[in-house]
Amino acid sequence: MGSAKILGTLVGHRIVTMTRYSWWPPKEAVVKCIVASHDVFLLTSGPLAITFDTGQVIGLASDPSLNSVVVWIEQDETGRALQPEPMSADKELYPVVADDPKYADSIWHSTVGRRVARVAILVRRAGSAQMAELPNEVGLCFVLDSGIKVIAAHGLHDDSDDFVVIREEMISSDIRADLKEVVAE
Repeated sequence: MGSAKILGTLVGHRIVTMTRYSWWPPKEAVVKCIVASHDVFLLTSGPLAITFDTGQVIGLASDPSLNSVVVWIEQDETGRALQPEPMSADKELYPVVADDPKYADSIWHSTVGRRVARVAILVRRAGSAQMAELPNEVGLCFVLDSGIKVIAAHGLHDDSDDFVVIREEMISSDIRADLKEVVAE
């Protein structure tokens, strides 16, 4: 199943949990990423897992070789793991949940239990001929029924290759004009 098809099936379903799998323990991520404690969920290095009320778990990360965010199914609705090594079983990753009172900002706490109203892929206009060869799908925007927009992004906050989970207003103003939104159906 293609990424757009996966994303389109999420509309109308509730987020049960969002877990960022950090490369470092949260306390260490504060130092390594030079961020405030409550920004570890957003800005640490590592993939994101979103669990839905269907039982399905999707994984998200970025792939610099594609200049894109990538999505995959970690677990299907029956609870069957679809990856050889699920993130939740990886002993080298440290889970940070969206409603963590210390390592996630309160805006992320309010995403748990919300329904996905719409999903859009953010495509960045290529800045060079070399980049034009890539998908440039630099963000996945989950618009929740509360109006909150959760964006799994490939460097949209600082024009880097870093995978982050940000709010819409955190997209760099230098990049915003180069983005086109494509609704995932």
